[in-house]
Amino acid sequence: MDLHQELLDMIRHFVEEQFEPGAQLSRVEPLVRWFGFDEGLRDAVVPGCGRRVLVRPLEGLIPERPFHDPADHPWCGGLARHAGTFMREVSPYLGRADAWGSAPQGTWGSMDAPEWRALGLVQNGIWVAEDGQFPASRAALSSLGGFRPDEVFFALMPAGSKIGRHSDKVNSVARAALRTPLSCGAPSQAARKAGLCTLRVGDWERQWKEGEVLVFDHTFVHSAANDSDRQRVVLVCRFWHPGCSEVERYALQLLQLLTAGMQEHAPDDGPDEPDLSAGDRVEVHSLLGAVHLNGRRGCIIKFVPETSRFAVRLDGDADAKAAMDVGRL
Repeated sequence: MDLHQELLDMIRHFVEEQFEPGAQLSRVEPLVRWFGFDEGLRDAVVPGCGRRVLVRPLEGLIPERPFHDPADHPWCGGLARHAGTFMREVSPYLGRADAWGSAPQGTWGSMDAPEWRALGLVQNGIWVAEDGQFPASRAALSSLGGFRPDEVFFALMPAGSKIGRHSDKVNSVARAALRTPLSCGAPSQAARKAGLCTLRVGDWERQWKEGEVLVFDHTFVHSAANDSDRQRVVLVCRFWHPGCSEVERYALQLLQLLTAGMQEHAPDDGPDEPDLSAGDRVEVHSLLGAVHLNGRRGCIIKFVPETSRFAVRLDGDADAKAAMDVGRL
């Protein structure tokens, strides 16, 4: 049996355990068979829209244009109404450099944004902020009916900084990014001028008003600029496309976790890493969203097959637990 068939059989096994025998995976199967090959890469200019780069796309997801209408996602209205809540809770962290993580160097290379910083709330659909942090923000996000987050984080751009043109390439997991610009103190005269905070997606460009939600397809090559005289804070919500079913979402999460684990344990010139199991002592590393957990140590409680993650009890607090994939331990 080849690797791709083995992956597909494993995913189908877990999906049918979670849902029902014969669950529909016809759109996911090509993504599995493309794993490790270039056939899944598409890089083309869409007439009237601009350049779009996709890797192993899920077919049939619409619309295929740079910006989407927030009205097509009813929960966006609720998100905008909570803009003040998000700003009040993140404000105490704006002066704390230790609370914010930077993108890995490889991401800097594609984004050309070394000054960009992030503070994570949700990762892989799981709340990752420390207990007691952002309680009102968590309640606000939980109240949004129909919202299926993959990742949620605050992003900070200093005054005068830019994010270079890049594509997030995946149209099914984190199909679009929802960004809510938030106030950072009283606006100056310069900041009141139109066009100082912009988002360009493909060939389309939008000005960013405070408290406004922009929904866009991040597979189109996109960039951002903060030409104002103050830092720009955004709540970024990467959410599952509404055209992606719950079965497909579950299967794609499994594919992401399984392939990440396989790549982590791929043979190299160095010694093989030992397998992890319950009772092993571990240290957390390389998290971008929940940066406060990096360097924390703990003990593996168990392996959770439904998510292909390890449950880890962190040192210093008997109630502090985290769900981690093998590549972060």
